Amino acid sequence: MQLLNGLLLPLLIIVLLAWLYFYSYGVSIVERGYFQKEFPLIIAFLALLNGFYFVLHVKRELLPVLVINKPFPISGYFGRERVVINSDLLLAVHQVGQVNWIYSKERDAFHTNMKLGQVEKNLDPRQFFKVNRQQIINRDTIISYEPQAFGKLSLKTNIQLEAPMIVSKGRASEFMKWLAMI
Repeated sequence: MQLLNGLLLPLLIIVLLAWLYFYSYGVSIVERGYFQKEFPLIIAFLALLNGFYFVLHVKRELLPVLVINKPFPISGYFGRERVVINSDLLLAVHQVGQVNWIYSKERDAFHTNMKLGQVEKNLDPRQFFKVNRQQIINRDTIISYEPQAFGKLSLKTNIQLEAPMIVSKGRASEFMKWLAMI
């Protein structure tokens, strides 16, 4: 498809436009030497342009899959003690008011000054999912889910949070796809 849309179709349009141009002046496109002089340059330019877009496509679509996500350290406070924990040890993040509480495998809950969006950016999207505006969950903590009213989902997890984990209606279908993806 890329060969057709990126190379053959533009070449056809360029040849037709050149033919119309030379025809309007009464010159034959073949006698003028168009296919020996300008046409190879046009092919080279289109090939270069297609190569650029191919590299851009590979960079955007394929490389994120190939990149191995290293655990990102998240810092916070456990009482007065400052703690740093790798993201692979996180179980859930729960926002209460303006404070983000982090639940980990090693400690009880501790809070962080990072915003929920910052925490989410630093987590592996294959392992973590933002279920609503206040909560992010680790795939390993989900035991089951059940449908609720208005298309929401209620999650049963192996950790105790202050509020139930409810997947919002808008994110329910995305959550189901994420859960099926392994």
